[in-house]
Amino acid sequence: TLGYAGFGVDATVTRQTSLFENELHGFDLGFSYQSTRWAARLSLSGYREGADLYGIENKFRSIMSVELGASYHITSRLGVRGGVRYYDYRDQWLINPAAGDNAQMIFLGGRLDF
Repeated sequence: TLGYAGFGVDATVTRQTSLFENELHGFDLGFSYQSTRWAARLSLSGYREGADLYGIENKFRSIMSVELGASYHITSRLGVRGGVRYYDYRDQWLINPAAGDNAQMIFLGGRLDF
Protein backbone atom coordinates (compact mmCIF):
# COMPACT_ATOMS: atom_id res chain seq x y z
CA THR A 1 0.00 0.00 0.00
CA LEU A 2 1.24 3.43 -0.94
CA GLY A 3 -0.57 6.71 -0.32
CA TYR A 4 -0.08 10.44 -0.52
CA ALA A 5 -2.44 13.45 -0.17
CA GLY A 6 -5.58 11.31 -0.05
CA PHE A 7 -4.65 9.09 -3.00
CA GLY A 8 -3.80 5.44 -2.45
CA VAL A 9 -2.54 2.52 -4.50
CA ASP A 10 -2.48 -1.04 -3.19
CA ALA A 11 -1.63 -4.43 -4.63
CA THR A 12 -1.46 -8.03 -3.42
CA VAL A 13 -0.35 -11.29 -5.00
CA THR A 14 -1.58 -14.67 -3.76
CA ARG A 15 -0.24 -18.12 -4.49
CA GLN A 16 -1.34 -21.34 -2.81
CA THR A 17 0.04 -24.75 -3.66
CA SER A 18 -0.83 -28.20 -2.40
CA LEU A 19 0.07 -31.74 -3.36
CA PHE A 20 -3.53 -33.03 -3.40
CA GLU A 21 -5.63 -29.86 -3.83
CA ASN A 22 -5.97 -27.44 -6.73
CA GLU A 23 -3.44 -24.64 -6.98
CA LEU A 24 -4.67 -21.06 -6.55
CA HIS A 25 -2.96 -17.89 -7.67
CA GLY A 26 -4.24 -14.39 -8.12
CA PHE A 27 -3.83 -10.67 -7.71
CA ASP A 28 -5.66 -7.58 -6.41
CA LEU A 29 -4.99 -4.03 -7.60
CA GLY A 30 -6.68 -0.94 -6.19
CA PHE A 31 -6.68 2.80 -6.62
CA SER A 32 -8.49 5.05 -4.14
CA TYR A 33 -9.04 8.61 -3.02
CA GLN A 34 -10.18 9.67 0.44
CA SER A 35 -11.14 13.09 1.73
CA THR A 36 -12.58 14.07 5.10
CA ARG A 37 -16.21 13.30 4.12
CA TRP A 38 -16.10 10.97 1.11
CA ALA A 39 -13.98 8.24 -0.46
CA ALA A 40 -13.90 6.36 -3.76
CA ARG A 41 -12.14 3.18 -4.88
CA LEU A 42 -11.57 1.33 -8.14
CA SER A 43 -10.26 -2.22 -7.90
CA LEU A 44 -9.42 -5.15 -10.16
CA SER A 45 -9.02 -8.73 -8.96
CA GLY A 46 -8.14 -11.91 -10.77
CA TYR A 47 -7.84 -15.47 -9.50
CA ARG A 48 -7.20 -18.78 -11.18
CA GLU A 49 -7.74 -22.13 -9.52
CA GLY A 50 -6.91 -25.50 -10.99
CA ALA A 51 -4.12 -27.90 -11.65
CA ASP A 52 -3.12 -30.63 -13.99
CA LEU A 53 -2.41 -33.36 -11.44
CA TYR A 54 0.02 -35.50 -13.42
CA GLY A 55 -2.33 -35.48 -16.42
CA ILE A 56 -5.36 -36.72 -14.47
CA GLU A 57 -7.32 -33.46 -14.17
CA ASN A 58 -7.21 -30.54 -16.58
CA LYS A 59 -10.07 -28.37 -15.31
CA PHE A 60 -9.49 -24.85 -14.02
CA ARG A 61 -11.60 -21.92 -12.81
CA SER A 62 -10.80 -18.29 -13.47
CA ILE A 63 -12.50 -15.30 -11.79
CA MET A 64 -12.03 -11.64 -12.74
CA SER A 65 -13.70 -8.85 -10.79
CA VAL A 66 -13.90 -5.08 -11.33
CA GLU A 67 -15.40 -2.86 -8.63
CA LEU A 68 -16.16 0.85 -8.37
CA GLY A 69 -17.31 1.95 -4.93
CA ALA A 70 -17.78 5.11 -2.89
CA SER A 71 -18.68 6.15 0.64
CA TYR A 72 -19.91 9.37 2.20
CA HIS A 73 -19.92 10.41 5.86
CA ILE A 74 -23.20 12.22 6.58
CA THR A 75 -22.11 12.91 10.14
CA SER A 76 -19.18 11.69 12.21
CA ARG A 77 -21.31 8.71 13.33
CA LEU A 78 -23.42 7.98 10.23
CA GLY A 79 -22.32 7.11 6.71
CA VAL A 80 -23.48 5.44 3.51
CA ARG A 81 -21.63 3.42 0.92
CA GLY A 82 -22.36 1.76 -2.37
CA GLY A 83 -20.96 0.68 -5.67
CA VAL A 84 -21.09 -1.65 -8.63
CA ARG A 85 -19.18 -4.87 -9.17
CA TYR A 86 -18.74 -6.99 -12.29
CA TYR A 87 -17.64 -10.64 -12.14
CA ASP A 88 -16.42 -12.77 -15.02
CA TYR A 89 -16.49 -16.46 -14.04
CA ARG A 90 -14.76 -19.03 -16.16
CA ASP A 91 -15.28 -22.64 -15.12
CA GLN A 92 -13.97 -24.49 -18.10
CA TRP A 93 -12.17 -27.46 -19.46
CA LEU A 94 -9.05 -26.73 -21.43
CA ILE A 95 -10.68 -28.17 -24.54
CA ASN A 96 -13.52 -25.58 -24.35
CA PRO A 97 -12.01 -22.21 -23.32
CA ALA A 98 -15.06 -20.21 -24.46
CA ALA A 99 -17.30 -21.62 -21.70
CA GLY A 100 -18.01 -19.29 -18.79
CA ASP A 101 -20.44 -16.87 -17.22
CA ASN A 102 -20.56 -13.36 -15.79
CA ALA A 103 -22.53 -11.44 -13.17
CA GLN A 104 -23.14 -7.86 -12.14
CA MET A 105 -24.00 -6.53 -8.70
CA ILE A 106 -25.02 -3.22 -7.16
CA PHE A 107 -24.42 -2.91 -3.44
CA LEU A 108 -25.60 -0.34 -0.90
CA GLY A 109 -24.83 -0.15 2.78
CA GLY A 110 -24.55 2.06 5.78
CA ARG A 111 -22.29 2.73 8.73
CA LEU A 112 -23.36 3.61 12.24
CA ASP A 113 -20.77 4.26 14.96
CA PHE A 114 -21.69 4.10 18.66
